[in-house]
Amino acid sequence: QSEQMAAELAWHLEIAAPSSRLLLKAHDTEEWSELAEVVGPMCPTLAEVLRKKKSMLLLQFIPGANLQTETVAWEPQNLSASARSLGRLLVLDLLLGNSDRLPVSSMAWRGNPS
Repeated sequence: QSEQMAAELAWHLEIAAPSSRLLLKAHDTEEWSELAEVVGPMCPTLAEVLRKKKSMLLLQFIPGANLQTETVAWEPQNLSASARSLGRLLVLDLLLGNSDRLPVSSMAWRGNPS
């Protein structure tokens, strides 16, 4: 539920966020069984978790970019849009209390160097 709330806030701030849906073992039996069958040989630990759990949140994968290696965003013609996007991301992190994305020393946020 918290991931869905975070995604809703992100969408309102025009930040890309993964779509998601809740899968319930009791209601989505066929899909749950298919997932468990595929996962079993690849990751026995996950297969065991699926056997025990009654629900899961499926999230879309959204590829990201590393701000340390990004160059195009900081070119003069893109700087304004990039600064606006980074500001929206900072506001989202403030609302969520997410201190591990952007390093902000004045707030003692360590950020994520990767």
